[in-house]
Amino acid sequence: MKNLYNKLQTSVKHLEKIELVLNSDKMYLRELKKFNVIIPDLYDYIYSENVFQNQMHLADIIEYIFMGRAYYLAIDNKSFDKLYQILVRACNLFFLQDSLISNNFKYRKKLIDELTKLRNVVITKEERDYILGFNDSLAPQVNKYTKKKEEERADIYKKIDGLMPKILGMPKELVTYVHLIRRNLGYVIPLLLSQRLLKGKTDVDELKKEYKKSFKEILKQPIGKILELTEEYQIDYDTLISLEKKGKNRKTLIYSLERKNIRNNVEWNAPPDFLIVTKNKKVYGIEVGSAKQRQENQFVATTGIPILTIFSDVDCSYRCPKCKKWILFSDFAIKNGMKQKFRDKNLICFSELDTTDKDYSQGVCYVSIPRFHNGNRHYHYKCAKDQIDIDVNKEVFYYFPFVAGLECLEKEENI
Repeated sequence: MKNLYNKLQTSVKHLEKIELVLNSDKMYLRELKKFNVIIPDLYDYIYSENVFQNQMHLADIIEYIFMGRAYYLAIDNKSFDKLYQILVRACNLFFLQDSLISNNFKYRKKLIDELTKLRNVVITKEERDYILGFNDSLAPQVNKYTKKKEEERADIYKKIDGLMPKILGMPKELVTYVHLIRRNLGYVIPLLLSQRLLKGKTDVDELKKEYKKSFKEILKQPIGKILELTEEYQIDYDTLISLEKKGKNRKTLIYSLERKNIRNNVEWNAPPDFLIVTKNKKVYGIEVGSAKQRQENQFVATTGIPILTIFSDVDCSYRCPKCKKWILFSDFAIKNGMKQKFRDKNLICFSELDTTDKDYSQGVCYVSIPRFHNGNRHYHYKCAKDQIDIDVNKEVFYYFPFVAGLECLEKEENI
């Protein structure tokens, strides 16, 4: 990945050189001065001053590389295989980043030390000491069997997660992209970098009428329901709580929030993760996961574009309870990723294309090892075989995320 990031840095330096060449031109400098007055408002959307909340910012840069440029691999080389392998191998790298940094104190300390050398990155001594407070694994869920301050470990892990590029969410989106473009469903339009679609400004009086109507309905709801609607109406949660604590009645509270929204005076919509244009000239939205029903409903209501929610058997991978590392996609799984099938509700596996092609060292087991977890969990085969007897012909399989929810679209496209 280092060479990839170096290329990206070269692009930024190229842009800087253009400005360097022009920094003696009076007209350019005059316009630049006006630009520099307003540009600081954008800084936190590029890289937050709170270094522990940059997972989305970092993921956007990576997804720009894969969604904005890498697809040319398939187009210019007329081969999907290179793009597919890059996307899935990248997922393995990101899994390893999290596994190594969350499990290994040496890597964790080195990351903090290197970040503090960066310009505009501030990590206080208190934050540094807190993050380095444990010199063993921070892996969530698996440490509770050690009975050692699991809650504090989980909190530190969240901070580490904030320094990483959306380690689980991003691989899930990349793998979903792989599933979409390997199936003959239609043209795939990634919207992962378009978190908000702007419609533009509207007349203030019209917008005020719209909000009055909306908030009139909200006023009828209990305060708990109002809290749920804060995200939908882009209401600042802290402001809401602050006003409520001051004893403001509900009408005054909503009026204050209404005024804030009117001042924004920009209409926007949150799109799904992907759009698909089918050969029948229909457009569908594709949303990964089912946690955004309100957002999806708003998009459908305002655009008329239906949304299909697709599900994976897991976020993207499993963390082995023994070694506490994420289970990587094996060479076999990468080679045969689209030829998977259900074995049962717990196991996603592949048809036996070639029984001699098995490499058990890269296999996965779904078994129970009480020492590490109560009940069945996914383990690396090499981790499980030292603990219990494993029937390699029945209990070892190759894992690759299964994506469901596109069956109706596939059926329509094959008519």
